[in-house]
Amino acid sequence: MKVQNSAAGLSLLTAFASSLCCIVPFIAILAGTSSLAANFSWIEPAQPYLYGLSVLALGFAWYQQFKPKVADDCGCEVGPTSFLQTKKFLGIVTVFAVLMMAFPYYSGSLFANGSSNSVLMADVADENIVSVEFEVEGMTCGGCEKHVSDAVYKLDGIIELTASYENENTIVKFDDSKTSAEEIEKAIASTGYKVLGYKVLENNDGAFSNLSTFEYRVTGMTCTGCESHVNTAVKKLAGVESVAASYKEEKAVVKFDPAKTSKEEIEKAISSTGYKVEGVKEN
Repeated sequence: MKVQNSAAGLSLLTAFASSLCCIVPFIAILAGTSSLAANFSWIEPAQPYLYGLSVLALGFAWYQQFKPKVADDCGCEVGPTSFLQTKKFLGIVTVFAVLMMAFPYYSGSLFANGSSNSVLMADVADENIVSVEFEVEGMTCGGCEKHVSDAVYKLDGIIELTASYENENTIVKFDDSKTSAEEIEKAIASTGYKVLGYKVLENNDGAFSNLSTFEYRVTGMTCTGCESHVNTAVKKLAGVESVAASYKEEKAVVKFDPAKTSKEEIEKAISSTGYKVEGVKEN
């Protein structure tokens, strides 16, 4: 049974490794340092291969568990004798491995919201308002987005922020008399994700204010995977700035440019995923 135990151990190792890009930021927040994340951001490109290796290792371990047992010379069946060789232990290993591989899909709910350092528009002179879009590489889930948001919101003068792992960007509106694009870039980089570049948006004062926000009541979602399905469908539409679907609250909040798409088009996109839109209201 050493082969089975080795396969189970391999599945645990690879499942944990596949979640490092998202679980380390969570540990970093709990530990009070974001520098931990930088050490493991390289693991993200290998994530699909680690998933596959975990599944293969678990499959082989279960095959070893259920295949016919070898009998000794006297006809007595030779079976597992220790807890580490039982189906119960392998079941525990399987559950843990699945939880680790699924961590990127539920990690967002474990992160705290952004800090309260954001400032009100009324407190900032118009000429000091700047909106900058950062191209960020390495974010893979909602937890990554919140990690970036938490880091940037610690800076003074942040007015509004939208991080998106699907668009691989972070758009920040801030008071340039209190902070700068360079400081924001450093804050994002401290989380372990790589800033490939940034650009100042031409319409600084209206980068966010010209957008409309609608809340759709969506029934049928039962998990974070359903939320991701809705988010992905809506994000494909032109002019969509952000989507926040919640299966627990049965809603999807969408911020978009009404000059590029409409609330009706968004409703169609949500419906195309198989979930039902029961109503819509403007926020």
